[in-house]
Amino acid sequence: DEAIQVDQDSVALRPFSTIGINREFSATNRLITEAERTLLTGDETTEYTSNVDTLVSDIDGFMNDSVTLSVASLSSRELDQLSLRAGYFAGRIESLQEEHSRISGEIESDLGQLRDNRQRYELTLEINKDDVTLEPVKESIERSIQKIDTVMNLLQNDLVFILELQDRLAERKTGLDNLLTSVKQQKVVLGETLLQRDVPGFFIDLASLRNTKLMHSHWLSFKDSLKADLDMLKSGYMRAVIIAILVMLALLAFLVRFRRNHAQYISADHSELSKIHLAVINSPGATTFFIMGLMVRLLVPDLPQFFYDINLLILMLAMVVLVIRIYGAVFRSWIVVLVAATSLNILYELSYHPGVLLRILLLGLSFVGIWLFAWIHRKELFSGLIRHSLVYKSLRVLVVMFIAMQFLGIIANLAGTFRLAEFFTLVPLQIAVLLIAIELATKLADTLLYLILSMNYLQKLNVIREDFQVIYKKASWLLDFILLIIFISVALGILRVKDMVFDWGDRFLSDGFKIGAIDIS
Repeated sequence: DEAIQVDQDSVALRPFSTIGINREFSATNRLITEAERTLLTGDETTEYTSNVDTLVSDIDGFMNDSVTLSVASLSSRELDQLSLRAGYFAGRIESLQEEHSRISGEIESDLGQLRDNRQRYELTLEINKDDVTLEPVKESIERSIQKIDTVMNLLQNDLVFILELQDRLAERKTGLDNLLTSVKQQKVVLGETLLQRDVPGFFIDLASLRNTKLMHSHWLSFKDSLKADLDMLKSGYMRAVIIAILVMLALLAFLVRFRRNHAQYISADHSELSKIHLAVINSPGATTFFIMGLMVRLLVPDLPQFFYDINLLILMLAMVVLVIRIYGAVFRSWIVVLVAATSLNILYELSYHPGVLLRILLLGLSFVGIWLFAWIHRKELFSGLIRHSLVYKSLRVLVVMFIAMQFLGIIANLAGTFRLAEFFTLVPLQIAVLLIAIELATKLADTLLYLILSMNYLQKLNVIREDFQVIYKKASWLLDFILLIIFISVALGILRVKDMVFDWGDRFLSDGFKIGAIDIS
């Protein structure tokens, strides 16, 4: 088939026909009226200016802060906080830019239509300048052109106003991007210098306990961090928080109702429920808080640190209840101590200000970690829960590694390699909490999937009733696979190699690799 050649003249603007041009005047008036609706009102320009001024002021204050200006001297934890706040401001800029882009797009569309309309009127006057039949409407055409010019000038002023706002935001966005790049590079530097001594020896540092201003400095650091997190929550996360609360209440109401009437909802063919199924059904509160806590952490990863830690605390309290009810009271002491240690870790993060008090707290966490992992290794409680011998042996090796890391954390703390001590002490505790959370998530997902597929409403569908086991097993496998990917991603973040691995993966997928003469991408 031959391609159809389009004559460029066919898309060129044409003059209006002198016959029935009065109809064109009406169409032009409608076009002008619609364009006038696009014009920004005084209140709108004031609001847009105020929003940008406020954001620019906040960003300038953030960028000119002494902490932001001293990226090279910050710890990994402080860099994470800096990255979080920079990302938050970048998100606010993108939100405003999307709104401005929508407005400028509408203005440009109206300008284009008015410009085309005006050119057609000019073509009509030029081509028919000697046509006596056009004389009666020439004045009307000129008036229409004047109206179009007036509205176009107003639209152009609005467009210039919006573009100036965009330029101000784009300039700050560039600064934030540069800051995030600097933070990322500094994290690489910290990783390369992890073994270097960064504080005095532990016993030498104990002398600073005599400083009466030490607690005050910690308190001021905590207050400043809390205030910044509150401001971030109010200005950028309230909608997400409200939605999360409403979803949580709806889920809680459903699970409470399901607990009371589950025998009526589940079909007779699947009414034989396991101990795990019944434990989940009889724990609507813990199940709700665990699911919502997990969802918030996954869907809002840049939540302000204080509220991120509050979310973690709620998640862990729900985790304690579910672990005891699903796996038995034998885990009670262990899981309670683990949650208590993680709660101390939250306190550690919120009051973070490198000094002897934090080193004492870190030392205490190391001893708690040794007890936790030695207890779980000695009791061999997982032998009855994990059937696969290779997985069980790997878990025991991991527990031994965690014990060794805690001892190394104590040595590093005493020697003065504080960042290395943090890594060896906190990583095992965080990985342990993550493992339990993902394990519980798989149990909950499996249980909820089974209960949903077993409901009378779905059992009326032939495909679900006849292929129940196939659908259930494949859907369970898919959910477990998704949770495994989540575990790997979060674990890489805890080990502080996530950016490195993801960048390598991005380069690998983008650039490809070569096998002999074959390039694969």
